[in-house]
Amino acid sequence: MQCKAKSSQSGGPCKKQAIRGATVCATHGGRAPQVKNAAMARIALEQMLDPAIREALRILNAKTVSDQVKRQMVDSVLDRNGLGAVQKILDLTPAEAMTSDERKARLKVLHAELFGPRETVQ
Repeated sequence: MQCKAKSSQSGGPCKKQAIRGATVCATHGGRAPQVKNAAMARIALEQMLDPAIREALRILNAKTVSDQVKRQMVDSVLDRNGLGAVQKILDLTPAEAMTSDERKARLKVLHAELFGPRETVQ
């Protein structure tokens, strides 16, 4: 991959190769410890993901695995990457259009979503 930095001399894109796992060459920050660490983490993640993806493809192509299991596996992968089904529809009614009781009820729901349900003491 080509370095994403700009050349300070020409103003155009740098023509050097980025260091492995990073987006910049050694000249444009690729020698910095934080860049090296992030690059090593990306490489390690790639090395872990490749076998996981191969195994997922093997399962999806297996004739002995039920469609239900395959669907659950795909749903799980999508959910873990923030691409799962929408869980609920948001109420976008403006506060001015709500009654006082509706506003209080909505605030109670929002509070519970943010901080968890309130415990009642009896």
